[in-house]
Amino acid sequence: MKYIFLFTLTFFSFKSAFAQGSAGSRTTVESRFIVDVPTAGVIAKSKIGAYIHAFEGGGIMTEVSYGIFKNINVGGSYSFTNVIGSGSPEVQGIPGLHVRARILDEAIYYPAISLGASTQGRGAFLKSAKSFQTPSPGAFLALSKAFTWQL
Repeated sequence: MKYIFLFTLTFFSFKSAFAQGSAGSRTTVESRFIVDVPTAGVIAKSKIGAYIHAFEGGGIMTEVSYGIFKNINVGGSYSFTNVIGSGSPEVQGIPGLHVRARILDEAIYYPAISLGASTQGRGAFLKSAKSFQTPSPGAFLALSKAFTWQL
């Protein structure tokens, strides 16, 4: 059993050494969030992006977005409680909808700019208030700029 674990750990460590995602000089994926705040990042045309957010009460919120056109993304999300831990999983509220359009690509002297809207709140759905613990961002304007640090 010990050798199977070591082989699996070595295999995935070696494989992930060549993976490239959202960091480094060969990045192919832009950040769409910094913590829970939207950035101007978008998913490339015909690509799918997924995001999972865990919160108290064993809850998770899942989001899937799709690049329908160059610089335009649409998606949906849903949240559940009691998924992690004990208890029966419960569906929360109504699904969230997401739309994001980059209106200006980043250049050396100015940031990328995107407009968007998200109706998905974060945390537990409070039935008495008919709202999530953290309300949805609603409509947003995001400006973001990438920097390369060289020594």
